Amino acid sequence: MSRTRDRRVESAGAKHSARRFAGGVRRRGAVALAVVAALLISGMASARTPQRESESFARYQWFTESVGGGSSWFRTGERFEGPVHVNGDICVDGDPWFGAIVTAGGGLTIKAGSNPTFVEGYLLHVDTIELPSVADIQATVKDAALSGGFYGAALGNNTYYEVELGVPSAGLFTCAGFDRYGNPIGLSMVVDVSSLNGVAWFEEPIRISGVLDGMLTIGVNGNIEIVDDILYDGSTPGSGPDPDCDDMLGLIAAGSADGDIIVSYTVPNQSNCEIHAVMMALQKSLEVEDYQHYPPRGDLIVYGGAVVDLAVPTGEYAGGLVVSGYLRDFHYDARMSDESPPFFPQVPSPTGVPEVAIISLAHSLPNPFSGTTTIRFCAPQGSWATVDVYNIAGRRVATLFDGVVIDGSEEVGWDGRDGRGREAASGIYFIRMEAGGEVVTRKSVLLH
Repeated sequence: MSRTRDRRVESAGAKHSARRFAGGVRRRGAVALAVVAALLISGMASARTPQRESESFARYQWFTESVGGGSSWFRTGERFEGPVHVNGDICVDGDPWFGAIVTAGGGLTIKAGSNPTFVEGYLLHVDTIELPSVADIQATVKDAALSGGFYGAALGNNTYYEVELGVPSAGLFTCAGFDRYGNPIGLSMVVDVSSLNGVAWFEEPIRISGVLDGMLTIGVNGNIEIVDDILYDGSTPGSGPDPDCDDMLGLIAAGSADGDIIVSYTVPNQSNCEIHAVMMALQKSLEVEDYQHYPPRGDLIVYGGAVVDLAVPTGEYAGGLVVSGYLRDFHYDARMSDESPPFFPQVPSPTGVPEVAIISLAHSLPNPFSGTTTIRFCAPQGSWATVDVYNIAGRRVATLFDGVVIDGSEEVGWDGRDGRGREAASGIYFIRMEAGGEVVTRKSVLLH
């Protein structure tokens, strides 16, 4: 498979602060060359690529499967702390912030005047990833519910279940069936989460809210409507999960005709809606009811993630502002990087090597600065990189890094001095990185 390699990268992350320099220079030498040779021989000299084998979909803060749907838009004020993947194109309008690696099966479009932040950079034209099928979910989540979890049987046409987490007390949930008019069907049931194998399955759509104490994945043959906040036990709305939280929720809408997770237009949801969960919508998306109508509803606050088939708006925007619906405010549940709710679907193994943007340079922080500013960058392991400071006249002021990139990412500091240790004048400077024949430049402002 041949694709044109997209070199455009906005910024990069870094892990190792031990190799920091303030106006210092790394010299080429026998040791450095030996390191390069060892990396090449061992096959370690490669661009950073996503490792997907034996990982859960829960690791993504935002994931969009559909390629035919085209673009996934990200806008001013939106923050994504965890990994983001889209099978189509990434489109940016404004100044969204991405704190972890962003991957795309397609390309990247940045609307004029936009200034996104990619803290750990991005990879384009990677392998696309397919969501599991309804049959896959039934063979795992539904079967698990039937063999040790909770099973909500079919109630008939135009019916639904109402699920209240934490009712009547912590560690329990109440569910009851209703017809389309809101009339009860059958008896209300109280379920002890700790008595289950971690799974519940409902054959009808559900309306859910409440507080979860425990580990639970809920699969639904139809839509999931979120009618009020869903929080982990001990948490405070607006502050996220408790630091010692051991609760974890997965929501999977897996119906063959419907498979939507909907934030309903209810009274509680008209002023922010907070969701602690990782959500998967196999057929559709994470949607907001009537997002294009009514006044703005604040933020859609998610501590976890959304894994969806289609990317759809959560609000209407004009002039960079939300005029109806929600602004997305996503926070990453770092536990999801190596844990997941019970029986949550696994990501298929990759089938090839992605075409990647191989170098990136972050904006210096702080900027402007008066003491020391930090510059983070990444390049293929084993490659040679240089990071230099130039003044506005185009003269080199200092070399901050000149050597082998050992771990794929590096961090250097500049203390505002030139290569001879003299204090540089206040003004605009340019940080220039070169690696693998590619060059990236960022502006930094020094103030005394």
